[in-house]
Amino acid sequence: MDAKKWAGRLPVVKSKADLVYDSLRAAIASGELRPGVRLTMDELARTFGVSKIPVREATKRLESEGLLVARVHSGVTVAEVDKNEIRGVFLAREAIESLIGRLASESTDPTLITGLEGVQQAMRVALTAGDDQALSQLNTKFHRRMAEASGYRVLAELTEQLLLT
Repeated sequence: MDAKKWAGRLPVVKSKADLVYDSLRAAIASGELRPGVRLTMDELARTFGVSKIPVREATKRLESEGLLVARVHSGVTVAEVDKNEIRGVFLAREAIESLIGRLASESTDPTLITGLEGVQQAMRVALTAGDDQALSQLNTKFHRRMAEASGYRVLAELTEQLLLT
C-alpha cells in the first residue's frame, strides 16, 4: 500500500481544541495577548463559542509550550518573557535554521524557489512601506516554507515552536 498516492485527498479538519489553540497562540505571538494578561476558562469558552473542554485542552497545550502559566482557581496567565530563555531560543533557531537551509538548498523544486523569491519581494515592499506587521507575517511565512522544504516534519514543528519569539 502506497499512502503517498492518497496525500492531499482529505480535507484538513481541526478539532475545536485545535482551533482555540491556534487562535490563542496567534494572539500571543502577535502581542494581542500580552504577558501577564489573565484568561479564564469561562471567558474563553464564551469568546470562542465552545465548551470548557476544548479550551482546557488548548490552554494545557500552550502551558506545556511555556506560553501560558496556570494559576490555581484563577485561570491562566500569559507567560512573562524571560530574557535568558529568549537567548536560548535564538541559539536554537540559529542551529535549526542552518540545518533547514542546507536541506532546503538540496531541493530542485522550482515552485519552492519561485515561492521564496515571491515572499522576499513582498518583504522588500513591506520594508519600503514601513509595514512592520506585514514584514513580520512574511518573515514567518518564509521560515515556514523553508522548514517544509527541508522534508522533515520534526524540523517544521520545531520551527513553528521557535517562530513565536
